[in-house]
Amino acid sequence: MNVFSYSRLKQYSDCPQSFFYKYVLEMEEPISEALALGKAVHAALERSLKAKQQDEPVDMSECVAAAVAEAPLPISFDEALRLCLNPAIRERTFCYGPAQIETRFDIPLDAAGKYTLQGTIDYAETGLADGSAYLLDWKTNRIKYSADSLQLRLYACAMAQLYGAERVLAQLVFLRYQSNSCAEEVVIEAPAMEEARRWACQTAEEIDGNIAAFQFFDGDAATLFPARPCASCQYCGYAFQCVQGMALQPAQIASQEQAEQMAGEVLRLDAATTAMKEALKGWVKSTKRPVCLPGGEFRFTTSTSWNFGSDGLQNLCTRLSNQGEDYWQYLSIGAAQLRKLDLEEGDLRIYAQRKQSEIFRFVRGREGASEGGETTSESHKKSKGPRPAEADAGAAA
Repeated sequence: MNVFSYSRLKQYSDCPQSFFYKYVLEMEEPISEALALGKAVHAALERSLKAKQQDEPVDMSECVAAAVAEAPLPISFDEALRLCLNPAIRERTFCYGPAQIETRFDIPLDAAGKYTLQGTIDYAETGLADGSAYLLDWKTNRIKYSADSLQLRLYACAMAQLYGAERVLAQLVFLRYQSNSCAEEVVIEAPAMEEARRWACQTAEEIDGNIAAFQFFDGDAATLFPARPCASCQYCGYAFQCVQGMALQPAQIASQEQAEQMAGEVLRLDAATTAMKEALKGWVKSTKRPVCLPGGEFRFTTSTSWNFGSDGLQNLCTRLSNQGEDYWQYLSIGAAQLRKLDLEEGDLRIYAQRKQSEIFRFVRGREGASEGGETTSESHKKSKGPRPAEADAGAAA
C-alpha cells in the first residue's frame, strides 16, 4: 500500500484494528446516515458552485434533489437543503481569485516518491496577489472544532505543491451554524505544512511495514494492528466485530490507567450495542414480526410529535393566552439552539438566569479539556504512548 488519504492515515492513528478490518481484510463498513448526508451536501454544493462558476442558473433545490437521489441510503431532503442554503456559502466563495471546486490531488509524501497522499479539496481560490491561497472545507458536524488540524495542514501542503501557495488561509465552515459563527479559521505556513507531511509520511511508513509483516511474514494481527478504544469507536462500523470474544472485567478501578481502559471499552461497547440494535431493527422490518424475549420484545412502536411552523406556533400561543394560560411555560430554548444563536453570556444574562448542573458524560476531543489542561483525546494518547495523530471531532464529512 503506497497511496494514502488523510482519513486512512487518521483511522490507523486512532485505531489500528479498525484500519485492519477496513483496508487489510477489506471488510465492508456500514454507511451511516450522517456520512451519507455529508456526502450528499458536498455533491449538491459541487453542482451549484460549478454552475455558478460557469454563469449558469442555479436551483439549489434541484442540486440537492439530485444528490439525495444518489445517496446510498435515505436521508432528509429538507435537512440537506437547509445546510446547503447556509448564507456563509455565498458570502465566502468567489471572493479573491480563480476558484477550484472539488479538486482532487495526488502529491508525493517523500523525496523518493514511495508514498503518495491523495484527497479532494472542497473549495479553494488561488493566485492571490501576496502568493497565498484560500481554502474552505465544508462540515456537517453538529459540534465545531479547531481548524488547526492535520487535515487542513495536509491540504495546504497539497496547495503549496499544486499552486505554489506560500501560505494558506484555511477555514472549516460548519453548515449547521449561522454565518457569523459557522467558521473556524487558521493561517497555515510552511513549517506547519512540513510538520503534517512528516507525520503523514511516518504513519504511511509504519502502516506499510505492518501490512508487509502480516502478509508476508505471518505477523500477529492483534499485535501489529491492536484495538485502541477511543472517541472514534462511537462511529466505527467495526465495533461489533471488535468486541466479539472480549472478556468483560468487573467494574473495579484501581488506577488512572485502568480507568482510561474502561472508558475506552464503554465507548466500544456502546458502539457495538448500537450496531446490534440496527441489525435487529433490520430483521424486524424485513420479517414484519417482533423478536420476543422473556418479559418483553423488540418491535416498532409509534411515536407521535408535531412540527410547528412560526405562524402555527404564534397562533397556538395566542390561543393559550386567550384562555388565560401562561404559554411561556411550554416553550424553552435548549443548549443546541443557544449555540446556534451565538449570543455572549452578557447578552443572555439580560433575558435569563444562568443554571449549571453536573453531568457525567463523554466529552469529545476539542469540545472540552481534562483537569491537566489537555484535551481528553490527548490525555488518552499519553496513557498509550505518544502518537502523532490529532483529535478532530466528527469526520462525517
